[in-house]
Amino acid sequence: MNDAARKTFLAAYELRMLTLAHHPRAGRKTSYRAALILQARLLAAVLDGREDTYTPLPWR
Repeated sequence: MNDAARKTFLAAYELRMLTLAHHPRAGRKTSYRAALILQARLLAAVLDGREDTYTPLPWR
């Protein structure tokens, strides 16, 4: 990937990560970056046995 394409991709990625969306488990709006962290913690809780089920975050 050349420099111009990399800069374009990273700019679009950062914009998406800052976008707010409703997180059903948290019950509030969070950025996609925070939602990914929350999803990782929820998955870890299921793997540790602290939670029974994992519900994925629907992406639009």
